[in-house]
Amino acid sequence: MISSSYRYFLAISEDLSIRKAAERVHISPSALSRQVMLLEAEYGQPLLIRKANGVELTAAGDILLRHIHSLLRQEHALKGDLADLGNLQSGHVRVACGNGFATSLANLILPEFYELHPGVTYTVIVAPGDEVMRSIIEDQADIGLTFNPPSHPAIEVIGSFKAPLLAVMSPHATCRKLNEGVSLEDLAKLPLALPRFNHGIRRLVSQVEMAEGLRLRPAMESNSYEVLTSFIVNRRGVSLFPYFSVAQEVKEKKLNALPLTHAMFQSTTAAIVVRRGRHSSLAATEFLKHLKQQIRALEDTGRD
Repeated sequence: MISSSYRYFLAISEDLSIRKAAERVHISPSALSRQVMLLEAEYGQPLLIRKANGVELTAAGDILLRHIHSLLRQEHALKGDLADLGNLQSGHVRVACGNGFATSLANLILPEFYELHPGVTYTVIVAPGDEVMRSIIEDQADIGLTFNPPSHPAIEVIGSFKAPLLAVMSPHATCRKLNEGVSLEDLAKLPLALPRFNHGIRRLVSQVEMAEGLRLRPAMESNSYEVLTSFIVNRRGVSLFPYFSVAQEVKEKKLNALPLTHAMFQSTTAAIVVRRGRHSSLAATEFLKHLKQQIRALEDTGRD
């Protein structure tokens, strides 16, 4: 177990604010500052640069933070190894995923694994793609699910799956002309709901717009898939998702998913990522196998 002072320093490094970190760990800012001063006295180096709007880690602070992350990895590996002695009677799996994975993960993937291994518990972090990558790099999650991930030396792609974007709309909004495929010109004529600009789907839309010299003007933008799907169900608009993001709704016939005709929308991928070289517990290893099988099954269903 790492010391309380290390956990406090970790909280400060995440918030870059002593006041915010103090609120999160439930001690006073003055007490948290004293913990940092004790660490600085112990190591003989300043660990933080105090600013008007927060703090910044010094070079020594960065070294200490890497050491704390290393200790956390060892602690997590120890807990995993001890849980493995029970042959998956217990264990904990931490998954970081983009918003588009969350519904299928919660509705289709986790319940089946839970039926097989009811003693395993889970933490699911839903965040933008760059935050998913950071969670994996900093060992805050065992497994990451993300859309079109950038390459990174600390990241290993365990599974990559075709995830073509589809035009998703209410079944009531579907007309016979669109069933053969939805073009950019079609999208320009429909009420369009899109993720915000920091999302991988929106970045791809921007690339397609530049390539074709056409500007799509969304009727609504949101960082919530629930809000986007509610909009297209109730307003009979359209949004762009890979199949796994709306598999449950399509299965229940709440939404219809139609192919997009532009080639760039058909070449996108989803990936399962882990930190390169990390020690995985039995629970995480088995869940990873299950995850790959289930996403492959969703991929196959989306092509049917």
